[in-house]
Amino acid sequence: MCNYVGLKLSQDDPIARCVSVIRKIEPDLSIADINSRIKNDEYVLYYDYTDDSGVKKIIKCYEELSKYGIKPRLFELDDTECGIDILRNLAGMYDEIGDEIDAYREENLEDKKIFEYKLSNAWLFPIVSLSVYDRKEENVKCLVWLATDAPKDLQLTKKYSLEETVIKQIAKTISNYSKLFKIKEVEFPPCLDGFSNEFFFRSEKGIARIEASNIWYWAECSESIDGKNPVNAKLVLEVFSKIKDLIVENGVDNRYLSLVWGSEDD
Repeated sequence: MCNYVGLKLSQDDPIARCVSVIRKIEPDLSIADINSRIKNDEYVLYYDYTDDSGVKKIIKCYEELSKYGIKPRLFELDDTECGIDILRNLAGMYDEIGDEIDAYREENLEDKKIFEYKLSNAWLFPIVSLSVYDRKEENVKCLVWLATDAPKDLQLTKKYSLEETVIKQIAKTISNYSKLFKIKEVEFPPCLDGFSNEFFFRSEKGIARIEASNIWYWAECSESIDGKNPVNAKLVLEVFSKIKDLIVENGVDNRYLSLVWGSEDD
């Protein structure tokens, strides 16, 4: 049994109850097989020491049997009898490793991000955001940050898996607008209160992070108060509109790409 963790039961334990619990955890084990293992003092369940799901099955079986007053014997490396706390600590260690791996994957996922949009309120508290990643699955990630303001039918977190061709279209759209990466600031509209809009674009030309205030205004007005054409705002809106169309046409809820919040025209 070197490199394994296992669980044994006594012949004096209620066999029927033991079989019921064990088969819920390992349905492929037959009643005859379980009976035989118990009578021959063999491991009823055993898994590789590095098998985190197996370790958790041992713990679950132990806990379930303990509810009925049954006292299983636990063993770790080299057939050494051990207590449940050792296995719980081992399972906890695997969970921590798993969390670190997930965090690492999420961190590296940022390198694959090609587009992101975030809507915030006037005090710059995020409301809703949508990110697009250059990968095959779960390549669109949506978040509602202010849950209390969200419509009941809008999921607070939602991931979509769009076709690879759609992701390539988004990337091509961004790449076609080289002027995006030269924008230093977006024209400020004559609206003091409202919403903040943040845009992220990535292509082979570089990265553009663009912040705007009430950019919805420029979608309706062609000139600023002083008569100047808001060329930067119009360009951002043009690219954003094309990306939004691609995303929404492929099943993503358009409310994750709202320019304002709380309007029926989102």
